[in-house]
Amino acid sequence: MIAEEIASLLEPFIPDNSNILIHGYSRAVMSVLERAAKNDKRFTVYITDVILEDNDQTILERLNKSQIKYQIIYTGAVAYYMNDFDLVLFGAERILENGGIINKIGTYQISIVAKSFNVPVYVAAESYKFSRKYIFNQPKDFMLCLQDFTPPKYITLIFSNFVSASFARSFLRASSPDFIFGGSPSSTNTGRIPASIIFIVL
Repeated sequence: MIAEEIASLLEPFIPDNSNILIHGYSRAVMSVLERAAKNDKRFTVYITDVILEDNDQTILERLNKSQIKYQIIYTGAVAYYMNDFDLVLFGAERILENGGIINKIGTYQISIVAKSFNVPVYVAAESYKFSRKYIFNQPKDFMLCLQDFTPPKYITLIFSNFVSASFARSFLRASSPDFIFGGSPSSTNTGRIPASIIFIVL
């Protein structure tokens, strides 16, 4: 499974005895957590209360099945808890050409808080979610907002499954030098992509 490929890449980045913040449901994120638990890592998952708004019990069911400890917190209290987190882990609806992500509303503000506390923000998403263009029609009524855009400067690393070399090269041609080289971590492995650099998986 694609999600399991991503989990194998990201799981080593989860420290033992860590606290992890997640926001909304993601198959890739859940696979990472389940793999870490299977490898006998001890950690606690903090889940924002958007799952209560969505009435989605999938996260809780999977965490309980894997015997992963969790706690639900108010999204508005993320800044209060942030100093206790070792990492923030998001999925993504889309990963855009500039390295930013479209994800559940609230992702942007959580990422800003994480950066201010020097907490790494990791994104786990399948390669089919990479997109050059995304029609992002944000409704004027904030009560109807479902997604937001998080710029790449707030994301530490993106983890994805393999894509073809020709696909990666086509993105290279479409991007600017500033985007490719600007402000990115110096070390990458196949499948692990700094958010400020293009996703090159050869």
